[in-house]
Amino acid sequence: MKSIRSVKWFTVICLLFITQNLQAQHYNFSAGVKLDASFIALTAQKRIAKRASIELMLPLTKNDVSCVLLGKKHNNVIGNKLNIYTGGGVHVGNDFKNGRIYGIDIIAGAEYSFFFIPYTIAFDFRPYVDFNAMTSPAYHLQSGLSIRYIIDKREPVSDWFKKIRGNKKWKDIEF
Repeated sequence: MKSIRSVKWFTVICLLFITQNLQAQHYNFSAGVKLDASFIALTAQKRIAKRASIELMLPLTKNDVSCVLLGKKHNNVIGNKLNIYTGGGVHVGNDFKNGRIYGIDIIAGAEYSFFFIPYTIAFDFRPYVDFNAMTSPAYHLQSGLSIRYIIDKREPVSDWFKKIRGNKKWKDIEF
């Protein structure tokens, strides 16, 4: 019985070390829509570091006009196709009843990039707080499903190594 437990723990630890060395995102830039019970948003996400990205959302609602900017840190679950992310950011806008709104956002979710088609799908939770001069802080919790088209796919590591081996001058390599 103890040997089975030790094999399970060894497997889990090996998987953790393997996934830590993999890239967390399968793409550099994607854009699409986010669907929620209360709104539809246009969304674009850009990778800015090995495991970090920024997302810009423009919610399309009948009550306000707003813009949301979020920073995310991605972590692998298995490989670079499935990852979880956490982050935060800010939003600004104009509520047609109460005037200007601004606030802070927190986000957590999971994202999957498909193998053979250039799409990614994500589900997340986004609690946020609205501040304005007319009302006291308003707390909200949204969850949504994002579907994005991968515009700029990330190069596989093997292609990057071929560039290094085939190029004699390091300054000519594009990263």
